[in-house]
Amino acid sequence: MKKLAALILVTALILGIAFWFATQKPQDDDAAVEAPWHISLHEDGSLEALGIRLGHTTLQDMIDRHGLPDSIALFADARQASSVEAYFRNAKFGPLSISLVLTLDVTRDELDGMLDRSGGQLGTKTGASKFILSEDDQNALLDKTVAYLTAIPAYSSLEADYFRERLGEPNLSLQVSESAQNWVYPKLGLTLLIDEEGKEVFQYRNPGEFTDGAAAPVINTDLSE
Repeated sequence: MKKLAALILVTALILGIAFWFATQKPQDDDAAVEAPWHISLHEDGSLEALGIRLGHTTLQDMIDRHGLPDSIALFADARQASSVEAYFRNAKFGPLSISLVLTLDVTRDELDGMLDRSGGQLGTKTGASKFILSEDDQNALLDKTVAYLTAIPAYSSLEADYFRERLGEPNLSLQVSESAQNWVYPKLGLTLLIDEEGKEVFQYRNPGEFTDGAAAPVINTDLSE
């Protein structure tokens, strides 16, 4: 009798597992991975991508997940402080490797003070100057939130249709070089650089901060130099 009860139990368990697998919906090939084209918009108007919610996620949150950044620097034009950015080289998102540049939400007064205390001035490709922040100022940035985000996946040369299938047609397409275009998605808070000869670059800002359907360039991408 006990053997019969055990057999019935095992059979029911097998049937239950089979039913569960049979009723699961198939997923897209990248649905289970945090990919840069997966964008969520929250009720307060903030954007979330790659686990980063603009205006909410702090530098400390990023360190807790990805470890210490490869670089933290202040950028300035003609000794006028413009932004503080943290660079995470090859952050891991499942099988994807993505470099992240975070522009932190820092006030004008804070920027000016950090510039006065900084050292190690370096040049950049954009013509801006890069300054290495003091250790105290770097520590003071831990609670600052991410205002803007740039993501540069390690892969390259994906067909434009690949992104069109996932994001739809852009509201605006701007030719920036012979091989590259900016695709602008104001409602998603995304500007996507499609480059036939280089890597794609995703730039995110909250949708409410777009002007006339296009995002002004606010993020430097040469922190790694």
